[in-house]
Amino acid sequence: MELANSGFLYTLAMLAMTFVGFTAIVMIFRQSLGATLSRFDALVARFFMVWGFSIAYGAMLPPLLAAFDLSQPLIWRTSCVIMGLVLIVLSIAYPLLRRRATGQRPPRFVYGQSTAGVIIAIVLFADAAEPFRLPLGSAIYLAVLTFTLAQASVGFIITFGVMMRAPRD
Repeated sequence: MELANSGFLYTLAMLAMTFVGFTAIVMIFRQSLGATLSRFDALVARFFMVWGFSIAYGAMLPPLLAAFDLSQPLIWRTSCVIMGLVLIVLSIAYPLLRRRATGQRPPRFVYGQSTAGVIIAIVLFADAAEPFRLPLGSAIYLAVLTFTLAQASVGFIITFGVMMRAPRD
């Protein structure tokens, strides 16, 4: 069964993988400027790569489930629940890991990003629980994954700005 919007999902997966690669390049750039890789730098690189991989896998999940000839409502509901759980874990874990890596309370924007991630996860759970009509259910999933990639990009740009202002070791 051909899943609607598969092309969009594959494009989103490709963009997410590009984000992962860009994260690695930026970390190498930081080191080339003379900074050593701190615990915080390693956390940022690892976390944003995990975020990018999660978005890519989330984009590939519905077409994978469609290969098993599941009904489209079940495909979208299952995808929403799985991605909702992933986003909850990432959103709660990052401030805790950042505090452990830096020994300081994370800045407000980190809590804002985490709150946005939890809200996104709640939207996914609501989409899975509520019997939305199929086009709306898939549209919500596509919009949430797209917004999550945009959120990850903004978070990385802000974090990279903070890292560039930090003193070099």
